[in-house]
Amino acid sequence: PTYDDPKVPAALADDMVEAYRALQDGLIFRIEVAEQAQRYDDDAYRSLPAPTMQSDAVEGGPYRSGVGAYTTYPAAAQLAEQLRARGFDDARVVAYLNGVRLNDEEVGTFADEYPELAALLAADDVEPAAE
Repeated sequence: PTYDDPKVPAALADDMVEAYRALQDGLIFRIEVAEQAQRYDDDAYRSLPAPTMQSDAVEGGPYRSGVGAYTTYPAAAQLAEQLRARGFDDARVVAYLNGVRLNDEEVGTFADEYPELAALLAADDVEPAAE
């Protein structure tokens, strides 16, 4: 779907919007620290790099709280390991393609086109989707 951006007065405009949009292009890896039925609200989480929260309100899906935005799997995996050591036991690397979170089957489907996904497949021991 496409939409028009709201008109924002220049005094309220923020350069971070463009920076965020730039992160939505192509393949990126984020670290998901929590997936639950309600919003994750924690001081330690809010202090992490680039915290984000997503939810599929239409489907009534869970809230997914994540941090970081990396173009390589090893960089994301390193942060995930550090977060687990800091007590974020469920921290795991997830892939996003053009701003859309990929499930395990989709990671397998796109692995040939995006070689960085092969590392995620190997680490998670996920079988690629059947052709």
